[in-house]
Amino acid sequence: MRKEAFKLWLETYGKHGVEPMSKRPIDDALSRCNRIEKGLAVDLDIEYEQDRGESILALLEYTKDDKNVGKEAPKGLFFKQGADLYNGMASLRSAVKKYFEFYTATK
Repeated sequence: MRKEAFKLWLETYGKHGVEPMSKRPIDDALSRCNRIEKGLAVDLDIEYEQDRGESILALLEYTKDDKNVGKEAPKGLFFKQGADLYNGMASLRSAVKKYFEFYTATK
C-alpha cells in the first residue's frame, strides 16, 4: 500500500473522488487498510493488480445472513468481543474500496 500517496489523495479527492476528506475519516481509512494488510498478510496494490481487488473484496463481504448465522470474520481479522461484525466488516470493505478508487485514479 502506498500510504503517503493514499493519504495525500484522500486529503485532496477522497470524498466522492472530487473533494477533500477530513482528518478523522482519513486516519480511519489508513488504519483499516493497514489492519487488513497486516491481518491478512496481503498488499493491496498486489491484490488490485491480480484481479482488480475482487478476491479481497469478496473475502471482506459480510452479509446480514452471515451475521444471523454467526459467521466469523476471516482468519487474521480480529474484533473486540461483542463488536458488530456486520458493521465492522462493512467499514473494512469500504476502506479497501476507497483504496482501490485511489489506485485506479493514480495508476
